[in-house]
Order: sequence, then structure tokens, then C-alpha cells
Amino acid sequence: MIKRDEKVIQVFSRTYPGLWTLVRIMWIGGTIVCGLYMMFVYLLPLVGLIQQPPVPFKLTVEVIVCAIPILSGGLLTSERIRNDELSILIDEKFLVIQLDRHVVVTCVLELASVPSSIVVDPGKKPRYNAALLLALRAGLDSRVSMAYEVGVEKGEPFLRLFITASGKNLAEIKAILKREATRTEAILLASLNGVEVHQLGEDKLRGAADMANCIDSLRKSSALVHDGGMLQSLTFISGVPRVAPSIDASQVGTFISTAIKQRYSVTLTCVFSSAKAGRERKRMEGEWKNIRAKELRNEDSLTDHANKRKLLDQHERMQGDSGWFDNSVYVLAKAKDTAELERVTNGVNGLIASIWGGEGNVSLKRRGIGGRTACRLITRRHFKRQKIHVSSLVGYVNTPVQQLPVIAATVTPVFPVPMRKLVDNELIIGKTIYGGRRISDIGIKPEWLREHVAVLGATGTGKTNLVKKLMLELSLKTDVPWWVFDIKGSEYADLAEWDSDILILNPGKDASFVMDLLDTEIDSSEVDAHATFAILRELINERGVSSELSPAMEKLLRESVMELAKSRRETKSVQALTELFQRWLAMIALEV
Repeated sequence: MIKRDEKVIQVFSRTYPGLWTLVRIMWIGGTIVCGLYMMFVYLLPLVGLIQQPPVPFKLTVEVIVCAIPILSGGLLTSERIRNDELSILIDEKFLVIQLDRHVVVTCVLELASVPSSIVVDPGKKPRYNAALLLALRAGLDSRVSMAYEVGVEKGEPFLRLFITASGKNLAEIKAILKREATRTEAILLASLNGVEVHQLGEDKLRGAADMANCIDSLRKSSALVHDGGMLQSLTFISGVPRVAPSIDASQVGTFISTAIKQRYSVTLTCVFSSAKAGRERKRMEGEWKNIRAKELRNEDSLTDHANKRKLLDQHERMQGDSGWFDNSVYVLAKAKDTAELERVTNGVNGLIASIWGGEGNVSLKRRGIGGRTACRLITRRHFKRQKIHVSSLVGYVNTPVQQLPVIAATVTPVFPVPMRKLVDNELIIGKTIYGGRRISDIGIKPEWLREHVAVLGATGTGKTNLVKKLMLELSLKTDVPWWVFDIKGSEYADLAEWDSDILILNPGKDASFVMDLLDTEIDSSEVDAHATFAILRELINERGVSSELSPAMEKLLRESVMELAKSRRETKSVQALTELFQRWLAMIALEV
């Protein structure tokens, strides 16, 4: 029977009072008989109060006497668990599942405008950024687990992060989750540049709670669960995944894009929580000792050498206990009928094997969805845990490289197609796209740049690319000179690859690029020299080299600047001033 009101769903199981009353009587009576038997047959004779009574068929009697309380107690315990009152409450931004005195609370963060989590090393080798997972692990409460969930529902992809905690005090658990949600959002914003994070409210959480409608019919394990007319299939993934990032695509991105193309309705969930290396490290050490023992006996093979190299690679990646997690991974496929569900499940399993499999490291196992399983699915908690290092976990917890539809903070605005006469100009800066088709180029006139121009936009929206495109168009199509101050030193350097006439100057590195501090054509006045000295003194102080120049060093700097001002050098640059300064220092050293 299921009772529901607007916010609370309560679930009860069917009971059979007469049958379980009999079992309870058997347990009480069996426990009493077992205690008396042990007292009169073993305990009292042992202390010498009575003689041990003869018991015919002693072994059979003892098996029966002990088995009755054990079996009846096990049945009562299982029935007690099965008949615990289960309630599901949607409390603002929290999903609360209460089983008698135990509560499980979950909140959900939805990710939008997600940038890629792939970074490229100086050797142009792509890798996943594991700093996000390590930051989430650091300071994670022992009662908290997280679940990174990606998938496609009704043709729309999504990325979500579930945060779950359990305990007995609801207020305390909610306080923990609020703290963890705030911390997680800050880590996501710092690790994924431009990402937008939204905590789901009551309306969207209600969809997760609706799974409780099926709990009464899930007392018997089944592979199919009706959810809004859809059938579901649950598959567990175990083993160490293959980690294979590329510059063009991540593994999660490949999974989502393929699911969209195949029109699958599927969800991949990776549950993780902090752990220590434990037996995994001992297993590696045991394998290493076995290989070393074979080497000493000259019994090692090529397979042993390969395993030794693999263990060394694993040890190099897995040093310390800070990068270990408990992990559970499963995939939930949905379809309208049994035949379609079988096709989708087989297709998804093949997709998972091709993306994360390899060398038999990953195994897939379908599992029925019972009542307890459904509750864990709602809160995205661990099933069968396995220990995994962050270097492998990043294979599941990464973000797409390619742009995917709908994973965006807002609906893309639609603008009217501009008239050709307005955009058909000389300096091409973009294209007009409408309905996914290119309509025309967009250009501006060179004379428009005579006025001030401001390029405004949020981080990652393409401001630098627009300016680079404009500078390149000016170089190729006009004689208009331009000058760019590249503060970072890396954003505009590739323009020289497109136009050989573009000159890149690196102040302080290129000997041909010299900027004079004073006018080289005339003897600079004492006023100019004093002003230059004052500026240099302030710059030195601002750099933190010294909070205040000593009187001797200040005098030395002033005299060097004055001598440079009066000299007839070809250049009166910083380099020339440095030479004069060093000459003064050398003279002082000789005098000393």
C-alpha cells in the first residue's frame, strides 16, 4: 500500500500477522530451550554442580536446538527490515528518505555551460584534470558520498552531481549537505572555467521521488521497472576503466554524443567517496614480491616482465593515500517495450566496453531492481564498492570537449538575419548562421575603426579571437598599421603564422628592441633626469625588491641617471643605465 500527500510518499509492505506471530513464538521458545540445554548439559556439569545427563542422538538434538532460534531470528530480522516504514520527503532543495530512525538526504547540482576538463601538457599530450576530484576528496565528510551522473533523457543531455549523506539526525545531515554543496560549487567554479552550477529545487527533485511509486511492486527482484510507461534495465560496471582522453573528445563526451545519435535514453552514474589504499596497495606489493621471487629463481617470463612494468607505472601514479576512492558505477537504460529495451541495453553495453574497456579490465553485469536497489538508485548511493585511484576515476568523471546541445545555462537567442548590404563589407569578422545553416559572411568597413571600439563579453565568449581575426584582416586587406600589447605573451603570437609581415617584439629579450629612457638626440635636462630617477625608484619599490632604497643606493641610482642624461650614447635605454650602474658599483668595490 502507498500513501501520499503533496510532499511526502510513505511506503509499507504487506504483512501476515498470524504467520509471523508463530515465527516469533518459535524464536522466543527456541532461545529459551537452547539456553536451558546449554546450562544443564554443559555449564552446570562443568562447574561440578550436577553430573552430565545422557542425551540420546546428541548431535541431532543439538543441531535442532541451535537451528530453531537462529533460523527464526534471521526470518524475523529480514521481515523487520522489509516492513520498516519508508517515507520520502522533498524538503526545499533536499530529497529525504527516512527508514524508521535512519535518514538519507540528497541534494543535486546541475552543471551547465560546461568547459572541457582535458588539459594538454607541454609535449601536446592530453590528460584529464584530476585536481577537481582531489579537491572534492579533500575535507569530504566520512558520511558523504558523491555521484557524477551524465546521460540523455528525451533527447537532451545532462550533467549532474549528487551529494548524499546519511545518519540519524536530520538537521545535522542537512547542515552537512549545505556545507558540502557550497564547497563543491566553489571547487567546480574554480576548476571548470565558465561553468554554471545550479542546485535543483523542489519541482525537479520531485521527479526523482516519483520512483517511490514502484517500491511496493519491487519487493521481488526484476530487471524491468515501470517508470512513466518506460521499462528500465540496470547494469553494473566493475573493474579499472581505460583512461583515454584526446584533444578532440573526452570519454564522457563520446558516450553522450553517441547516445544522442542513437536516440538512447540512458544514464551513467559514477558514485565515489574518499578511501584509503588498504588492500589494493598490499595486492600490488604481493604481486611485486612474487615477480621478484621468480626473477631470483630465474623462472620469470615475458608476462612477468610486462606485469612488472605495469606495476611500476601504477605505483608511480598511485603514490600515497590521498588519491584513493571507493567507487560504484552503473548504467540505467530505458525503453518503451521489452524488445526495444534489449536493443538499447546491448547497444549501451557495447558502447561502454568500447569507451572504457580494454584488456578485459571492465566487466558488465545486469541486475534486477528490487525495493532496496530502487532506494539506492533514488539517492545515488554506493552498491558494491571497489577501490580505485584518481588516475583511473577521471576516466568516468570528465566533461565533454565538443559542444553538446541543451547543456547550456539559457536558451540560445534567435536574432533576425541582417540585410546583406549591412554586413557585406571588407573586413570579415564572422558568419551569419540561421537554422544551423550558413547564410553569409559578416564584415565591417575599415573606416569604422577610426572611432573607439570596445569588445565586451564574459570569459570564454571569444573576445580575443574576434580581435585576432580583425587584426589579421587589417594586415591582409589594408595598409592600416596596428599595435597590440599582449600582456600574457601568448594570446596573439600565432598571428605571425598567418602573415609574415607581422612582427613580434619581446621587451627585455630581443636585443633589437630597445626603448630609450631619455632623448638620445640632445643632452637631457636635469629636470628630465630627476623625473626619470623618481619613476625608477617608485617602480623598484612597487616590485617589492626593497621597501625603501638605502641613501647610498639611492645616490648611486641618481648619479647613474644623471650621467646617462648628459652622455651622447646612441641609446639611453635600461641596458645602458644598467651598464653605468654596474660600472659605479665596480668603482666603489675597488675603492673599498
